Amino acid sequence: LDNLKLATDYANIGYHRYYRLNGLAGTVQVDEGASFSEEIVDEHVSLAEAVFTGMNVLNARSRVDAEEEIEHTPLFKEFLSAVKSRGYFANDKSETYERKYNKVLTKFRLKLRDKAIADPTNPAALNGPSLRGIDGAAHRIKLRTLLNRQELEIMEEAEAHKGQGNKNMQRKDYQSAVECYTLAIDILAQVGKPSHRDVMSNKSVYFCNRSAAYLSLNEYELAVDDARNSITLNGEYGKAYFRLGLALYFQRRYEDALESFMSAQTYGEDNAATKQYVKKVMDIIKGNQQQIHSPPTSVNQSSQDQQQQSMNTISSKQSDFTPVDKNKKAEVLKMQGNNFMSQKKFEKAIESYSKAIDLVSNENPNLYIYYSNRAAALCFLQDYEAAADDATASIRLKADYGKAHARLGLSLFFLGHYEEAVEAYRTALKYEPDNKASLSYLHKAEAKLQETTRGR
Repeated sequence: LDNLKLATDYANIGYHRYYRLNGLAGTVQVDEGASFSEEIVDEHVSLAEAVFTGMNVLNARSRVDAEEEIEHTPLFKEFLSAVKSRGYFANDKSETYERKYNKVLTKFRLKLRDKAIADPTNPAALNGPSLRGIDGAAHRIKLRTLLNRQELEIMEEAEAHKGQGNKNMQRKDYQSAVECYTLAIDILAQVGKPSHRDVMSNKSVYFCNRSAAYLSLNEYELAVDDARNSITLNGEYGKAYFRLGLALYFQRRYEDALESFMSAQTYGEDNAATKQYVKKVMDIIKGNQQQIHSPPTSVNQSSQDQQQQSMNTISSKQSDFTPVDKNKKAEVLKMQGNNFMSQKKFEKAIESYSKAIDLVSNENPNLYIYYSNRAAALCFLQDYEAAADDATASIRLKADYGKAHARLGLSLFFLGHYEEAVEAYRTALKYEPDNKASLSYLHKAEAKLQETTRGR
């Protein structure tokens, strides 16, 4: 089917009809000796059938059906409750309750839309605005079936070596396991389509498995490299984040390890082992900070004095920390905030980012990130004025930080300052030209600006 050809042909229904079996089905003439008669084998495809099938291929549905489903989700109910608690539905004669409710519903739907567009693994994004019409659907089907028989055989061979590597791991023959996983990676490189989804997924697993083998051989730097290669191929592979965390932990890079373990929890590895290592790393970081500031203990010091000294160390104020210690603690607080963001605990995230900001001086090289991250959390809570202030503070510290410009643009957009929002998003795209969310909101801000200009 060509774009819009189906609709055009149905507009000229007397000339064109579509039949099943690639046009072979339908009315036929049967030779009965000297005369012909008609036999109905199958009716032509109706317009309703064609449209319904097309809607399924495009993953399209009516707005009414979509919003009715949204209204029954726990997440929307929580969102609506939060909006009510801020007094949005308070008595206001300028707008009816129904109109305000529809605005809230639309806003929530647009959040879901933007999230779907930004996430390339989301089915809604794959079947959404990025590819148009039947041509887009055909393109997606083609992408899934691009591997030819020879390439599939190569992938099967690589899988066989991975399987042998797994057996070697069980036998604790870690060096042989490394060799098998290396062979699997090298064989997979023979597939001529390295960006194919299945190729990338399998290669991510092979790197992750080899990282585990290197861990068992105490080759921590090699384990770090492989885990990072795995994450590059699949950014949501929790097991790779966990193994990266382990390798960093054994290198005593505790702050980096903590961030990796928290990412592992975000992407499905929220198990007992991950929780145990998060606790271990947090205890070590906390203990190191306390130990640095504990005065040397005399050999003859009484246990009571030692206990009192320990209590004094634990209760020491942040102002007693050296700048280096403050920077390290601020990074841990930032990671905690990021973890709260992934769990949609925005108030707790703001608390963590605020502690990080309060802890360090303006000379801290990551202060701009703390302000920008807090701006993102404030946007989720619809505190756009405070978010704009934080985004501006971030930009003052690092003028080329695209995320801060984007968060400033989002805040200004919802504050109704469309001209400033357009400028902020254009600057954001200058530094992050591939950011689809920024591009989407730039178009919306431009449209709003045109509306307000025409209305003057």
